[in-house]
Amino acid sequence: MSEYNTILLAVIGTSPGVLTETVWALINDNDSIIPNEIVILTTTEGKRVLKNELLDSGVWKKFISTCEKKYKINSSTFLRFGSSASIKVFPSADGTHDLNDITTASDSQVVADYIIETLRIYSEVPDTRIVASIAGGRKTMGALLSLGMTLLGRTQDKLCHVLVSSPYDTKLSPNFFYPEQNAIHHSLNGKEIASANAQINLIDIPFVRMRGWNINNFVKNGTSYMSLVEQFCGIAPPAVVFPEVYINMQKGIISVHGINIPASSKEFAVFIVFIADRLNPTGQLLPQKILADKLLQLSGAPDDAVWFHDFQEKIALLDYCENEDERVKEVGDTIRKSLSSMRSKLKKAGVRANIIHELLPVGQHSIYNYPAEKFTFEGAEWYNDLPMNRDE
Repeated sequence: MSEYNTILLAVIGTSPGVLTETVWALINDNDSIIPNEIVILTTTEGKRVLKNELLDSGVWKKFISTCEKKYKINSSTFLRFGSSASIKVFPSADGTHDLNDITTASDSQVVADYIIETLRIYSEVPDTRIVASIAGGRKTMGALLSLGMTLLGRTQDKLCHVLVSSPYDTKLSPNFFYPEQNAIHHSLNGKEIASANAQINLIDIPFVRMRGWNINNFVKNGTSYMSLVEQFCGIAPPAVVFPEVYINMQKGIISVHGINIPASSKEFAVFIVFIADRLNPTGQLLPQKILADKLLQLSGAPDDAVWFHDFQEKIALLDYCENEDERVKEVGDTIRKSLSSMRSKLKKAGVRANIIHELLPVGQHSIYNYPAEKFTFEGAEWYNDLPMNRDE
């Protein structure tokens, strides 16, 4: 006996056989699962076809009877389905009627929200297990249910699909619902096909469960699909493939993804001080004054580092400042202007905006996301502020 109350949550369109196929596959899987309750998400047309072809026709009743006899299932405890509450119809965007089909972007949005709300309700009960089936309905419905499970699914929850062998996955007369003993179907060309020979395979779909990412702070009170996605994106690391950054500390060369970025001596000096600050092991950004001090105290470059000597000549011009505060302010302005200029040069060189944002972020970001392993420093032995040169 399972420790969970298992709910089969399935999206279905106008092929109600997907439901019986899914239940059959779950029961016959190596890790047999018998749902206690079945909940269907569909459209008004899907509900009409489901009632006509599965419920009112007696097919579901016969299917339950077969399961009771073959698998010794108690239908008062398992496979509960058929009440008005077990067939949920997507509402329209304006809430005035139910959706007959999903044909517009606004339809898709309301379907996404409805799926999220349904998942939220069931997943907030600790002893439930959701088995989400994406075998039926429009691709949009299956895609959104899959994404919803990624956002809200728990350790015990399952995402699945079913594959039905040919020709049972085509139009037959009568319709195929499950492998039935002594039942015969006919193909469109009149060929007789034994129902019992059908093979239905359950496909377990592994998925990333993001619920543990601080989700309790924003899921219990309900939220839209887009809001949930945005909140997750706000706490997730950036989904970026970071290009390699090459820095030659002797020649004053900066290269991003193999593209040389022209930099003046001041810009190069600011760039390396800024990057060294961001790569510091504590992860804490230095105050502007300390960053300015580090730029002013930059020293130790070899004699053949032409950029460095040019930089020293230019930074020495700040000696006219009347006091230390004014000098720090002037250096701070130099840092801001140099970083702004470097961002423009990176953009002109074809570096994507999201990469520029991560490499030279604007403002006091709490975390620097550009990976340290993406930086290659050459001729940098003299610069003690780089991570590889620090004394631990």
